[in-house]
Amino acid sequence: MNDNWQNEQLRIQDMINKGYKYDPVTGQPLEQMVKMNSQGKKKTNKVALYIATFGGVTMLLIALSIGHIVSNLVKYADKDKPKFYVENSIDEDYFEKYNPSDDSEYGKKDIDLSYFSSFSINGNTYELPGKVQDFINSDWVFNNDNDMDTVLGYGESTTVYLHVPGTVSDNTISFGVTNFSLDAMPIKDCYITSVEFYEVDGSRKGNEISICDGKIVLCQTSEEEVLETLGDPYHAFDMSQSVAYTYRYESDYDMYSEMTIHIDKQNDRVQIISVRNRITPEDFEQVEVTDYVPEYLSGYEAPGTLGGDMLSGNIQIQDVVYNLPAPISVFIENGWEPYNSEDVGALIEKVVTLKKGGDSLTVTVQNNSEKAVHLENTMVTGVSLSCSSRYNLDAKMPGGLTLTMSDKEIASCLEKNGITNYEHRKDTRMYKIPFNQSSSADDYGNILIIYVNSDGQMDTLSIHKRG
Repeated sequence: MNDNWQNEQLRIQDMINKGYKYDPVTGQPLEQMVKMNSQGKKKTNKVALYIATFGGVTMLLIALSIGHIVSNLVKYADKDKPKFYVENSIDEDYFEKYNPSDDSEYGKKDIDLSYFSSFSINGNTYELPGKVQDFINSDWVFNNDNDMDTVLGYGESTTVYLHVPGTVSDNTISFGVTNFSLDAMPIKDCYITSVEFYEVDGSRKGNEISICDGKIVLCQTSEEEVLETLGDPYHAFDMSQSVAYTYRYESDYDMYSEMTIHIDKQNDRVQIISVRNRITPEDFEQVEVTDYVPEYLSGYEAPGTLGGDMLSGNIQIQDVVYNLPAPISVFIENGWEPYNSEDVGALIEKVVTLKKGGDSLTVTVQNNSEKAVHLENTMVTGVSLSCSSRYNLDAKMPGGLTLTMSDKEIASCLEKNGITNYEHRKDTRMYKIPFNQSSSADDYGNILIIYVNSDGQMDTLSIHKRG
């Protein structure tokens, strides 16, 4: 995982060196991303967080992210009547320009899927997704040979740099690699699913780069020609020095392909091309999940009592005390059954729902092995409890913390238990309490999170503890 972090740092630093202030793909300030990644490295865990958070945490982060994006995003919500959702418009005339009227010729073309799944460089065309091994066989060379053996969990993606065939200098291209296999796989056995081309890749490095069957060429195609070829974008984004158009091809199971094209405002030419296609290849053969049981599951010891240490990871649910992380089989033995029997890919976490009679329980399970396993062979690392009276689930925490507490009672309980390292956000009415009191309150892998509703009462309580 350290190699993945280093690759992302290299990608960000590469953008900074080229003079960009914002990530041309995500729109985030590059300096902020450097700080975030620096903090993230300290908390790097072997587990790839395919669904890393749980319950209320997930919803909160999604809500906050959408709120940030909506204030900047120009999005086509209805193809029959395009609209912009812009909270802080910097120039109404500018946005009107990128909001075609009902009579616009744009937006009336069907975009060929092949546009989202191929690119050409120096006369050679490549498909996305494409096997990493096929690129190697076509004389693409890893900038860092160690990347080839870096292991990715199920669904995990990372960035690698490959040298253009026939070059050994700085003529490298940034590629995204994804593991479609339920088992963990080295990068060399995964698929290239995205590519990013920057102006320097054409102007300074001398590569001839195009997409859409040669209709859009890096450093040559104008804004008008892009819109003529592709029509209305899924959304447009003002990057100050450029405007970015994103097009999306949606498939079944919420999978999609996407391309983003940046037009330099000064010279009216394509400045950046980003193509992503993470739809699983039709000829991909998924591995068969066996009855493999990870050894670490056998090390669990059930606590004898709930105890008084709020930060022990203990929780009592219907008279049974569990200590997180705990094998899901322990919950199953006590009558909790998964709504769906499913398999869990390697090195990931996912949220599942358990039921017992008329009660339900939301838990996060983890597979920390490099082999896919059946759900019953995973570890529960998180539990999320609703404090609503209609659920009425009998649950207790150590240290006198109960699900019926008010905001003031929660603060008082923390003080009585000698807990001083926690974050209390009044705007989101959220408490974040790290199990390791010397750790950051942003360590979502080992944390107790409490949400308070608008009436000042505890709304949800979520525990996440990986050990």
